[in-house]
Amino acid sequence: MTESKGRETERAHLRGPSTRWESIMGSIANAAHRERWNKGKIVGQKAPFKPKDIWALRVRLQMEDRVRELALFNLGIDSKLRGCDLVALKVRDICHGEQVAARAVVMKHKTQRPVQFEITPTTRDAVQKKPGATAGGCTAGWSNRASTTSWWTRRASK
Repeated sequence: MTESKGRETERAHLRGPSTRWESIMGSIANAAHRERWNKGKIVGQKAPFKPKDIWALRVRLQMEDRVRELALFNLGIDSKLRGCDLVALKVRDICHGEQVAARAVVMKHKTQRPVQFEITPTTRDAVQKKPGATAGGCTAGWSNRASTTSWWTRRASK
């Protein structure tokens, strides 16, 4: 009796897909031959940057005069914030008047917890060099809105 059930199952796969899942995903035999999406790629947690790598990135950003990226990179190293939290920062969040503060407290977006961090002199210099950071109140943001198409479309329609 078990032999006949086994033969029926084999014949069912030869006839075609019997369930919706098999019709969408293909038969089990076809699924076995598909290549993995991450084959040959490095997955998992990456190794942290070494101090010499951090300094190499800083020097390259300084040489290319990429002030915004340098300030964000330095703030990211100092604060250990996620990228979404860094881009959401306003210059006024880390400024007191026209001076960049030595310490700052920022709310994390994901966990809604405050993070207190010290701002190093290197980071303070980079933030003060950012355009709009010292012109009367530190109100400029970090997001690069000028690079988005929708921003240009809204700007052109005004």
